[in-house]
Amino acid sequence: MSSYFWEARALIEGAALMHNDERKRSLELAINIANVQNAKNPKRSVKSAEKAISKAENQITGNKPTTNNKPSLKALERLNKAFGGDS
Repeated sequence: MSSYFWEARALIEGAALMHNDERKRSLELAINIANVQNAKNPKRSVKSAEKAISKAENQITGNKPTTNNKPSLKALERLNKAFGGDS
């Protein structure tokens, strides 16, 4: 297989960047394990880390969590009327 110099260089750089990403993930995992092991309440530590991760993901994706998931009584009445239910 023959390739241009810039293609070969891009492949080598990509492999090096992939190796660096793996090292970063390993470092983050080691830090998280150390934090959980040193925490007074490891379950709370894990939950707070999960909340921080989901908050960061929501900021990136722009999804805002809804706090009021229960429909109101008026909304249920309108829905019932719209679909021919008893009024």
